[in-house]
Amino acid sequence: MICAYCQLAPVQNKDHVIPKARLRNFNAHRKVRGAPPIAREFRHATVGACHSCNIRKGSRLYVPSSWADRIEELSALGLGIFQVWDGGRHLEVA
Repeated sequence: MICAYCQLAPVQNKDHVIPKARLRNFNAHRKVRGAPPIAREFRHATVGACHSCNIRKGSRLYVPSSWADRIEELSALGLGIFQVWDGGRHLEVA
């Protein structure tokens, strides 16, 4: 299998489509804001990623191209705006 993001390197990790750090923050504040819980299909969704893409993505709201049709639905969760990401070939890493 190849990385869902860069489509070049072999899969070495499972990457959470919605970063676990973002979920922790959201869950801690959702009751205060009255937001509904995030659907299980999103909370536990993972894709195969190479080590480099997994590290570079970090807690950013990037999805692989295979999830492009779900960006609007993901962005409506209230976590921020999700974007399709190509594995960081054009990303400036801080």
